[in-house]
Amino acid sequence: MVKTQRLEGQIVAKKLVYGSVAVWRGTRKGPDDQRTHKWTAYVRGHNDEDISYFVKRVQFDLHPSFEDHIKIIESAPFEISETGWGEFEMKIKVFFVEVSGEKPIEFTHYLKLYGSQATIQSAGGSLRPSFQAQNVPKKLPVVVEKYDEILFVDPTEAFYEILQQGSQIPPEQVRQVSVSSEIKSHGTQFLESREVPRLEEAKNRLKAQIAQLKDKHQQEEEVMQRLIHDTESLQNQIKALQEPNG
Repeated sequence: MVKTQRLEGQIVAKKLVYGSVAVWRGTRKGPDDQRTHKWTAYVRGHNDEDISYFVKRVQFDLHPSFEDHIKIIESAPFEISETGWGEFEMKIKVFFVEVSGEKPIEFTHYLKLYGSQATIQSAGGSLRPSFQAQNVPKKLPVVVEKYDEILFVDPTEAFYEILQQGSQIPPEQVRQVSVSSEIKSHGTQFLESREVPRLEEAKNRLKAQIAQLKDKHQQEEEVMQRLIHDTESLQNQIKALQEPNG
């Protein structure tokens, strides 16, 4: 039997990285000449660790100009690869395993193809698709990644056990994203000295908000119980007055 009861007050954090790597395909001729770059978009573990034990599938919503522009990946590695010549903003939606009872989360990622050097930067804002080729060095991979930490608040018992147990796949057998070598060769580093305190502060703030909500809920429950008691008492008094004497 699936344990669907939620564990109030429990918060579990899981780290994810989402991003893309784009590589120039070189000078080409023929009908495919416009597709100047090959790129891969992905969701991966922070240190390439397995995430399939809590992530069920990932959906990539590409620019409408792509045929079948909604791509759904049902198993690790959670990635897609395409060729093209335009930069655009995509949506990445992460779905969790069914026992979690959690809603999917959505990230916005700006696919970058052109750059003077491989860079690590935050995902772009609300930018419109750009299809203008740029006269910049093209041979270096362009890496754009963002680190995020997902907080599961009051998880179900079943999901909490899964999150606490972690992956059952040995590290050497984890199916990493295909562009992991390109990512590592450019020294992807996240400034955790800045990220971790910020995230810890967010978790503490969230815990405080949960505590306040629980206190408020308890106070409302006490008021409700008093109202029920007073109503029952009043009903008994009315009933007593209505009963004939003697």
